Amino acid sequence: MNNVGDLSAPAWDGADHSLGDELLVPSVIYSPTVTALRHDLGGAVHAAAHITGGGIVGNVARILSPGLDALIDLDSFETPQIFFEIQRRGRVHADEMVRVFNCGLGMVVVLDAGAADAAMSIARANGVSAMVVGSLRSGTGEVVLS
Repeated sequence: MNNVGDLSAPAWDGADHSLGDELLVPSVIYSPTVTALRHDLGGAVHAAAHITGGGIVGNVARILSPGLDALIDLDSFETPQIFFEIQRRGRVHADEMVRVFNCGLGMVVVLDAGAADAAMSIARANGVSAMVVGSLRSGTGEVVLS
C-alpha cells in the first residue's frame, strides 16, 4: 500500500473493506456481561479490567494484588488483523503493541479457576467471545506475557 493514511484504501492487503470502515467498527460493551458474571457467579468473580489505553500489561497490573503475578498467554486469543496493520504501518515493536493496545483482548476477568467454564458460557450467552487467557501465581504484581 502506497498511502498508509488513506482511509478509503483496503484495511490491509486482501481486505474486503476500507481502513476507515475498520476503524469505525463499534467497541464491544462489556458491562452487561460483567454484570451477568457478578450476578450468576458472585464471589467467584474477583476483578475485571477493561483493556483500553495502557494495553494488556498496564490494565491487568492495576487489578493484581501485590503478591500475585498474572501470566497471560498471547496465543490464547486471536489478534485482529488491524493490530498487525498498526504495527506494520507504524513500525511499532511487539512489546510496545501490548503496552499500548489491547491486541484483541478487550476485557480480563479474574475468577476462581473452577468458575471458568460457567463464566465462558455466561459471556457467550451475552454475545461476547470468551476464553481462558492466563492464570495467577505468587509474585510481585507483575504481568508476564508468553
